[in-house]
Amino acid sequence: GIVKAENQYIVFSTVNGVLQTINVEVGQTITEGQALFQIESDKANLNTENAQLAYQLSKQDNNYIRDKISEMKTKVQAAKDKLALDLSIYNRNKNIKKYNIISEVDYERIELAYKNSKSNYEAAVKQLAQLKSQLQNDQTRNSINLKISQKTKADYTIKSAFYGELFDVLVKKGSMVTTQTPLAIIGKKN
Repeated sequence: GIVKAENQYIVFSTVNGVLQTINVEVGQTITEGQALFQIESDKANLNTENAQLAYQLSKQDNNYIRDKISEMKTKVQAAKDKLALDLSIYNRNKNIKKYNIISEVDYERIELAYKNSKSNYEAAVKQLAQLKSQLQNDQTRNSINLKISQKTKADYTIKSAFYGELFDVLVKKGSMVTTQTPLAIIGKKN
């Protein structure tokens, strides 16, 4: 049988990889949160750098998008002004049409101009909303990706979850470890 201390636990990695360093020795007192092992993390480091670059680029792109938003606001205002003018002309000519002072063709041309202005204004408002949404989504997505990459990178440093004594190290430097490979045994002496 196996003799096991009452307050003992086995340390496992949350990631797969090659064991790069062992930071502890058998018999050593271990504190909660102490780094015990380091798994090779080149890929995680590169992913984090990539996420950081994407985040920084999105901030620069956001300046471009902000300029586009400013430009779009100007277009929305111009479309709104044209709509107001065409609506005014349309309403005036609608009243004049009652007295047969304007031809049907001219009236329809004015009505069409008003409807086109209304469509252009509504389209400009939607484009502005889409640009604003794109800006927010890009910022949020890149921020989340950066946080995920940083968290994943941190997983390559195996830390103790408890205070105690290191009873045994079960792996050697350079060995391949998985999430099911026991790395060490930590516990409290009885």
